[in-house]
Amino acid sequence: MLLTPRLFVHNQDASNSDVAPEKRTLQGGFPALPAVCVVPRGMCSFRRIRLVGTGRNAQKAAALKASKEALPGENGTYIAPDVGEVVRAATPTDMAGVWNFAKSEAHQGRYMPESLAQVPHDNGARLVHGLSGYEGQIWIDKNLVASRWWLNPPSANSWDVFMRAAQDGLGAMDYPLPVASAVPWRRDIAPFTLDPDQLAYWFSPRNLGAAVGTVLACGFLFMGAGYLRNSLALSKTNAAMEGLSTETQLILSQQRRAMANLRYAQNYDALGRNDTVLMGLSALATVLGETDLSIERFDIRLGQIDARLRGETEISVPDVVSLLEADPGLSSVSVTLDAQGAVLITADLGDGMTSFEGGGL
Repeated sequence: MLLTPRLFVHNQDASNSDVAPEKRTLQGGFPALPAVCVVPRGMCSFRRIRLVGTGRNAQKAAALKASKEALPGENGTYIAPDVGEVVRAATPTDMAGVWNFAKSEAHQGRYMPESLAQVPHDNGARLVHGLSGYEGQIWIDKNLVASRWWLNPPSANSWDVFMRAAQDGLGAMDYPLPVASAVPWRRDIAPFTLDPDQLAYWFSPRNLGAAVGTVLACGFLFMGAGYLRNSLALSKTNAAMEGLSTETQLILSQQRRAMANLRYAQNYDALGRNDTVLMGLSALATVLGETDLSIERFDIRLGQIDARLRGETEISVPDVVSLLEADPGLSSVSVTLDAQGAVLITADLGDGMTSFEGGGL
């Protein structure tokens, strides 16, 4: 069986009761299932009882009776109703095996007697070498109907006493003393101990309503906590956005001021000296002022003067070029005469200019 719980036993040091018992795994199982603590047969008391009725209420009554008849210190009870048809000498009422034992404070989960944690016998008697001694067992239709425990292997006389005691409730039988043997652990132990009556109890309308109510309440609490958390986060975000908005407006204002200053500096750098144009015009006037040349067209573009002059006076082109370039207000002077006899003068302003334009002077 795949979903078999892990079986373990507590090993208690008898010489030191203050030390917590050590867990010893008897058989591995599915990790997600709750482990089952196996109680050694020597620590259990076994008897047979009749069940008054069937179902969960009958087992509850049997558990109450077993707890009243338990020995001092036995606070645990395990009831195993018979399954199938069992031959009985008494009246054919439902019977069950009852084990009483002492629970360990180190384990609050499931307990199972060693006799039932082992692979059951079909029919007959067997002598089992168990965890703490030897157990004589009598089985009918895979139901344990008689059990006796000995610390050491029983003698033939002890076995006969066990047989005579079992005959009082089961009728005549004669099983010879068997050879003691170790019995493997069961692999078909149920993951949970829930019979149909228990399932009906746990899944009753009242319990289902309580479970659904609990789930809904948890859901509302979770959504409320999420809403509160999101509201707080939104408030913090809005406050941070307001702070960022103020800082952003300040940064944008400073940026606009910086861009205006940058444009002013660029414009000033492009214009150069304020008297650059005047110096260029002064150079032309100085060199050509005594001639009758008149300005037909005059342009200043990108730091360059382009003039077209016309008159009757003949000029020496090399002399004019030399005189104009000698003036610090002009450079790269070029003087030519076109086919109509006009004088074309091209020159760069001394400091350079990139964005002033004029014409028609």
